[in-house]
Amino acid sequence: MELCEESARETEWFAAVTAATGALGPVLVKLTALLGAEYKLQEGTRRDIVSIKSELEPVHDLLGKLGGREDLDVACTDWMAEARELSYDMEDDIDGFTLGLERDDGGFIQWEATDSPFKEFMERVKDVSKRCGKMQKVGDTICNSTKLTTDPRALFLHKDASELVGMERKKEKLIEQLQEHEMVCTVGSAGMGKTTLADLVYQTIGDGFQCRAFVSVHPSPNMTEILGTILSQVSSWCNVCWQWHQTCSPTKYRKRQINFPL
Repeated sequence: MELCEESARETEWFAAVTAATGALGPVLVKLTALLGAEYKLQEGTRRDIVSIKSELEPVHDLLGKLGGREDLDVACTDWMAEARELSYDMEDDIDGFTLGLERDDGGFIQWEATDSPFKEFMERVKDVSKRCGKMQKVGDTICNSTKLTTDPRALFLHKDASELVGMERKKEKLIEQLQEHEMVCTVGSAGMGKTTLADLVYQTIGDGFQCRAFVSVHPSPNMTEILGTILSQVSSWCNVCWQWHQTCSPTKYRKRQINFPL
Protein backbone atom coordinates (compact mmCIF):
# COMPACT_ATOMS: atom_id res chain seq x y z
CA MET A 1 0.00 0.00 0.00
CA GLU A 2 1.41 3.40 -0.94
CA LEU A 3 1.32 6.11 1.70
CA CYS A 4 0.76 9.73 0.86
CA GLU A 5 3.68 12.05 1.57
CA GLU A 6 2.14 13.38 4.78
CA SER A 7 1.42 9.89 6.12
CA ALA A 8 4.93 8.79 5.24
CA ARG A 9 6.44 11.68 7.21
CA GLU A 10 4.20 10.89 10.17
CA THR A 11 5.18 7.21 10.08
CA GLU A 12 8.88 8.09 9.89
CA TRP A 13 8.53 10.41 12.89
CA PHE A 14 6.73 7.82 15.03
CA ALA A 15 9.16 5.08 14.05
CA ALA A 16 12.13 6.97 15.46
CA VAL A 17 13.62 5.39 18.57
CA THR A 18 14.95 7.82 21.18
CA ALA A 19 16.23 7.68 24.72
CA ALA A 20 13.15 9.65 25.81
CA THR A 21 10.39 7.59 24.16
CA GLY A 22 12.07 4.18 24.16
CA ALA A 23 10.39 1.78 21.74
CA LEU A 24 6.99 3.48 21.98
CA GLY A 25 7.28 4.99 18.49
CA PRO A 26 7.88 1.62 16.77
CA VAL A 27 5.14 0.07 18.92
CA LEU A 28 2.57 2.59 17.65
CA VAL A 29 3.66 2.02 14.05
CA LYS A 30 3.35 -1.75 14.43
CA LEU A 31 -0.07 -1.48 16.08
CA THR A 32 -1.26 0.71 13.21
CA ALA A 33 0.03 -1.86 10.71
CA LEU A 34 -1.91 -4.64 12.45
CA LEU A 35 -5.12 -2.66 11.91
CA GLY A 36 -4.53 -2.72 8.15
CA ALA A 37 -6.85 -4.47 5.73
CA GLU A 38 -4.40 -7.32 5.09
CA TYR A 39 -4.76 -8.60 8.66
CA LYS A 40 -7.85 -10.69 9.46
CA LEU A 41 -7.84 -10.41 13.25
CA GLN A 42 -10.54 -11.34 15.73
CA GLU A 43 -12.83 -8.42 16.53
CA GLY A 44 -11.80 -8.49 20.18
CA THR A 45 -8.14 -8.30 19.20
CA ARG A 46 -8.80 -5.32 16.93
CA ARG A 47 -10.69 -3.51 19.71
CA ASP A 48 -7.80 -4.06 22.11
CA ILE A 49 -5.30 -2.71 19.56
CA VAL A 50 -7.40 0.40 18.90
CA SER A 51 -7.81 1.02 22.64
CA ILE A 52 -4.10 0.53 23.42
CA LYS A 53 -3.07 2.75 20.51
CA SER A 54 -5.33 5.61 21.64
CA GLU A 55 -4.00 5.35 25.21
CA LEU A 56 -0.33 5.31 24.18
CA GLU A 57 -0.29 8.17 21.64
CA PRO A 58 -0.48 10.96 24.28
CA VAL A 59 2.09 9.06 26.37
CA HIS A 60 4.48 9.10 23.40
CA ASP A 61 3.94 12.84 22.91
CA LEU A 62 4.61 13.64 26.57
CA LEU A 63 7.74 11.47 26.74
CA GLY A 64 9.10 13.37 23.76
CA LYS A 65 8.33 16.70 25.43
CA LEU A 66 9.99 15.79 28.74
CA GLY A 67 12.98 13.95 27.30
CA GLY A 68 16.30 15.64 28.05
CA ARG A 69 15.09 17.66 31.02
CA GLU A 70 17.15 17.62 34.20
CA ASP A 71 14.59 19.35 36.45
CA LEU A 72 12.00 16.56 36.73
CA ASP A 73 10.86 15.18 40.07
CA VAL A 74 11.11 11.52 41.10
CA ALA A 75 7.47 10.74 40.32
CA CYS A 76 7.89 12.03 36.77
CA THR A 77 11.16 10.18 36.07
CA ASP A 78 9.71 6.96 37.51
CA TRP A 79 6.67 7.27 35.26
CA MET A 80 8.86 7.86 32.21
CA ALA A 81 10.98 4.81 33.05
CA GLU A 82 7.88 2.62 33.48
CA ALA A 83 6.43 3.86 30.18
CA ARG A 84 9.66 3.03 28.35
CA GLU A 85 9.87 -0.40 30.00
CA LEU A 86 6.29 -1.07 28.90
CA SER A 87 7.22 -0.11 25.34
CA TYR A 88 10.11 -2.59 25.24
CA ASP A 89 7.92 -5.43 26.58
CA MET A 90 5.16 -4.61 24.12
CA GLU A 91 7.51 -4.48 21.14
CA ASP A 92 8.82 -7.96 21.96
CA ASP A 93 5.30 -9.38 22.25
CA ILE A 94 4.07 -7.65 19.10
CA ASP A 95 6.99 -9.09 17.14
CA GLY A 96 6.21 -12.54 18.55
CA PHE A 97 2.54 -12.10 17.68
CA THR A 98 3.44 -11.12 14.10
CA LEU A 99 5.63 -14.20 13.74
CA GLY A 100 2.67 -16.32 14.82
CA LEU A 101 0.42 -15.04 12.05
CA GLU A 102 -0.13 -17.10 8.91
CA ARG A 103 -1.42 -16.32 5.45
CA ASP A 104 -4.63 -17.90 4.20
CA ASP A 105 -5.35 -18.90 0.60
CA GLY A 106 -6.53 -15.39 -0.20
CA GLY A 107 -3.27 -13.82 0.90
CA PHE A 108 -4.71 -12.36 4.09
CA ILE A 109 -2.86 -12.73 7.37
CA GLN A 110 -4.84 -14.17 10.24
CA TRP A 111 -4.54 -15.19 13.88
CA GLU A 112 -6.15 -18.50 14.78
CA ALA A 113 -6.47 -17.99 18.55
CA THR A 114 -9.78 -16.67 19.90
CA ASP A 115 -8.32 -14.75 22.87
CA SER A 116 -6.65 -11.41 22.31
CA PRO A 117 -2.89 -11.59 23.00
CA PHE A 118 -2.93 -7.93 24.07
CA LYS A 119 -5.22 -8.25 27.10
CA GLU A 120 -2.30 -8.80 29.46
CA PHE A 121 -1.01 -5.32 28.60
CA MET A 122 -4.31 -3.51 29.09
CA GLU A 123 -3.89 -2.91 32.84
CA ARG A 124 -0.31 -1.61 32.48
CA VAL A 125 -1.30 0.59 29.54
CA LYS A 126 -4.25 2.09 31.41
CA ASP A 127 -2.09 2.76 34.48
CA VAL A 128 0.59 4.54 32.44
CA SER A 129 -2.06 6.47 30.50
CA LYS A 130 -3.91 7.55 33.67
CA ARG A 131 -0.72 8.87 35.23
CA CYS A 132 0.11 10.59 31.95
CA GLY A 133 -2.64 13.13 32.65
CA LYS A 134 -1.00 14.10 35.95
CA MET A 135 2.46 14.20 34.38
CA GLN A 136 1.09 16.44 31.60
CA LYS A 137 0.27 19.14 34.15
CA VAL A 138 3.75 18.81 35.66
CA GLY A 139 5.33 19.00 32.22
CA ASP A 140 3.33 22.10 31.26
CA THR A 141 4.40 23.84 34.47
CA ILE A 142 8.07 23.03 33.94
CA CYS A 143 8.05 23.97 30.26
CA ASN A 144 6.45 27.33 31.03
CA SER A 145 8.93 28.18 33.79
CA THR A 146 12.24 26.96 32.37
CA LYS A 147 13.87 26.22 29.04
CA LEU A 148 14.40 22.70 27.79
CA THR A 149 17.85 21.30 28.56
CA THR A 150 19.27 20.25 25.19
CA ASP A 151 22.52 18.57 24.31
CA PRO A 152 24.10 21.17 21.95
CA ARG A 153 25.44 18.36 19.79
CA ALA A 154 21.89 17.34 18.92
CA LEU A 155 21.40 20.60 17.01
CA PHE A 156 23.86 19.37 14.39
CA LEU A 157 22.78 15.76 14.13
CA HIS A 158 21.16 14.53 10.90
CA LYS A 159 21.68 17.79 9.01
CA ASP A 160 22.09 17.66 5.25
CA ALA A 161 25.76 17.19 4.33
CA SER A 162 25.67 20.31 2.14
CA GLU A 163 25.06 22.41 5.27
CA LEU A 164 28.19 21.15 7.01
CA VAL A 165 31.17 23.04 5.61
CA GLY A 166 34.55 21.31 5.65
CA MET A 167 33.23 17.91 6.69
CA GLU A 168 33.32 16.06 3.36
CA ARG A 169 37.09 15.42 3.32
CA LYS A 170 37.10 14.38 6.98
CA LYS A 171 34.17 12.06 6.35
CA GLU A 172 35.90 10.30 3.43
CA LYS A 173 39.09 9.91 5.48
CA LEU A 174 37.18 8.35 8.36
CA ILE A 175 35.38 5.95 6.02
CA GLU A 176 38.74 4.85 4.60
CA GLN A 177 40.00 4.13 8.11
CA LEU A 178 36.88 2.11 8.94
CA GLN A 179 37.61 -0.16 5.98
CA GLU A 180 40.93 -1.05 7.61
CA HIS A 181 39.96 -1.14 11.29
CA GLU A 182 36.95 -2.45 13.26
CA MET A 183 36.94 0.62 15.49
CA VAL A 184 38.03 4.21 14.91
CA CYS A 185 38.05 6.94 17.58
CA THR A 186 37.67 10.66 16.91
CA VAL A 187 39.32 12.87 19.53
CA GLY A 188 39.09 16.62 20.01
CA SER A 189 37.84 19.47 22.14
CA ALA A 190 34.15 20.19 22.62
CA GLY A 191 32.48 21.90 19.65
CA MET A 192 34.91 20.63 17.00
CA GLY A 193 32.24 18.49 15.31
CA LYS A 194 33.16 14.95 16.41
CA THR A 195 29.56 13.80 16.84
CA THR A 196 28.50 15.53 13.62
CA LEU A 197 31.28 13.80 11.70
CA ALA A 198 30.31 10.42 13.14
CA ASP A 199 26.69 11.00 12.14
CA LEU A 200 27.70 11.90 8.56
CA VAL A 201 29.69 8.67 8.29
CA TYR A 202 26.74 6.75 9.73
CA GLN A 203 24.33 8.23 7.17
CA THR A 204 26.76 7.49 4.32
CA ILE A 205 27.61 3.84 5.03
CA GLY A 206 24.70 2.81 7.27
CA ASP A 207 22.71 1.18 4.46
CA GLY A 208 25.47 -1.40 4.10
CA PHE A 209 24.54 -2.96 7.44
CA GLN A 210 21.46 -5.08 8.09
CA CYS A 211 21.24 -3.98 11.73
CA ARG A 212 22.61 -0.68 12.97
CA ALA A 213 22.17 1.95 15.67
CA PHE A 214 23.32 5.52 16.29
CA VAL A 215 23.58 6.77 19.85
CA SER A 216 24.85 10.12 21.14
CA VAL A 217 26.12 9.77 24.72
CA HIS A 218 25.74 12.73 27.09
CA PRO A 219 28.41 13.71 29.63
CA SER A 220 26.29 12.08 32.37
CA PRO A 221 24.97 9.01 30.55
CA ASN A 222 22.05 6.85 31.63
CA MET A 223 23.22 3.36 30.65
CA THR A 224 19.74 1.84 30.85
CA GLU A 225 18.39 4.35 28.33
CA ILE A 226 21.46 4.00 26.09
CA LEU A 227 21.23 0.20 25.97
CA GLY A 228 17.47 0.41 25.47
CA THR A 229 17.92 2.79 22.54
CA ILE A 230 20.49 0.50 20.90
CA LEU A 231 18.30 -2.56 21.42
CA SER A 232 15.20 -0.85 20.02
CA GLN A 233 17.00 0.41 16.90
CA VAL A 234 18.51 -3.00 16.18
CA SER A 235 15.17 -4.74 16.85
CA SER A 236 13.37 -2.33 14.51
CA TRP A 237 15.75 -3.10 11.64
CA CYS A 238 15.39 -6.85 12.24
CA ASN A 239 11.60 -6.48 12.11
CA VAL A 240 11.85 -4.61 8.78
CA CYS A 241 13.96 -7.46 7.39
CA TRP A 242 11.39 -10.00 8.60
CA GLN A 243 8.48 -8.12 7.03
CA TRP A 244 10.37 -7.93 3.71
CA HIS A 245 11.11 -11.66 3.88
CA GLN A 246 7.48 -12.47 4.69
CA THR A 247 6.16 -10.33 1.84
CA CYS A 248 8.57 -11.53 -0.84
CA SER A 249 8.63 -15.24 -0.08
CA PRO A 250 6.07 -17.30 -2.07
CA THR A 251 5.69 -19.91 0.68
CA LYS A 252 2.93 -19.96 3.26
CA TYR A 253 3.99 -18.94 6.75
CA ARG A 254 3.16 -20.76 9.90
CA LYS A 255 4.80 -20.18 13.25
CA ARG A 256 8.47 -19.88 12.47
CA GLN A 257 11.53 -18.43 14.20
CA ILE A 258 13.89 -16.26 12.13
CA ASN A 259 17.36 -15.54 13.50
CA PHE A 260 18.99 -12.41 12.13
CA PRO A 261 22.80 -12.20 12.26
CA LEU A 262 24.09 -9.10 13.99
